[in-house]
Amino acid sequence: MIHQNAWTPSRFYEALRASWSVDTGGKWFASNPARGQCSVTALVVQDILGGDILKTNVGGYWHFYNQIAARRWDLTMGQFETPIRYDDLSSTREEALSDTSPEQYRLLRQRVFNWQNRSERRVSNVRFEPVFGELPADFDTIRAEARDEGYAFLDRLAIDWAAGLIRFDKDDEGLIAAYSGGVLAAVGGITIDPIVAEALRMRRFYVRTAFRRTSIGREIAHALLERAFRTSRVVTVNAAPGSVSFWESIGFVPQIRDGHTHVHCQA
Repeated sequence: MIHQNAWTPSRFYEALRASWSVDTGGKWFASNPARGQCSVTALVVQDILGGDILKTNVGGYWHFYNQIAARRWDLTMGQFETPIRYDDLSSTREEALSDTSPEQYRLLRQRVFNWQNRSERRVSNVRFEPVFGELPADFDTIRAEARDEGYAFLDRLAIDWAAGLIRFDKDDEGLIAAYSGGVLAAVGGITIDPIVAEALRMRRFYVRTAFRRTSIGREIAHALLERAFRTSRVVTVNAAPGSVSFWESIGFVPQIRDGHTHVHCQA
């Protein structure tokens, strides 16, 4: 059984991206939603997950982020065009709060909790299971639906699986099936990236039409990302045009190279 609704970095980022606005940070832009949100975000992350607030100097200004169980969590790193250097200097809630306001902090905190409550309700009757040995019994049904929509990648999944070429069974790989009311609703997997060294790649994501906009696909992605980032700092995806907003909402950023369109990196 796959544990769901835990606060993983990708899940927290999705909640934050949906919650940030000019009301939570005056430098916010729709095209750069994490801009100016570092201090208020660090406070909310510490409220929910504990840990420490750290800071680093970026262009003469303090940039705040978190450290939880010896792991760096910088959920606003996407505001920068290039990777930053981390000094990992200790900070405090008081210092972070001096960079925002009590009103902005309370607003973001409430929005994040509201997002989580809505997310839990949407997937409360969904079961997520890892796929081992054989594809799900009703895989042909979801495969045919994907084909009718013009997507051939589930056919490729079945062919590769039958031939033993890709079975998502190498270290750090995995394939997850989601069931709603006992019906196979979605699948999604992750494999070793065939081009980028020491990276993993999201593959074969499909949510049946009747189950879209229910957060099922997001739950699969979050589970795979949490597992991936235990051993890797980079996950790629070759996003179809219609799925770009989905991948970007959970932390992937555009990077067209080496057979992928987007990349998700850990700080």
